[in-house]
Amino acid sequence: MTTSQTEIEGLSEEDSSVVSWHGCVAHLLQLVVQDGLKAGAVYIRYSNTISKCRKIAGLGKWSVQFSSKLSKRIKQATVVRWNSFFAMLTSILDQHEKISRALVECR
Repeated sequence: MTTSQTEIEGLSEEDSSVVSWHGCVAHLLQLVVQDGLKAGAVYIRYSNTISKCRKIAGLGKWSVQFSSKLSKRIKQATVVRWNSFFAMLTSILDQHEKISRALVECR
């Protein structure tokens, strides 16, 4: 048990109402970022491209033939990580030439 847990458990009922759990801040931040992206004109304009990037990231996870042609693993976007969408797009952009070649070769 950490010191902070010991301190919280030692609080009276009146004092403990001040300390409350508000959920995972990182998850809430991710939800805010997703809502902001989906409401923005950029997301609406590029939603088809974003969908294709998600499919490429999934292909990198499930196809051994495709992933073996890449130098690094393609990161996938997840719902609970606020920066995972950005990380996915960055990992695809960093390897876009290898990804293009691998897509043609794996047809």
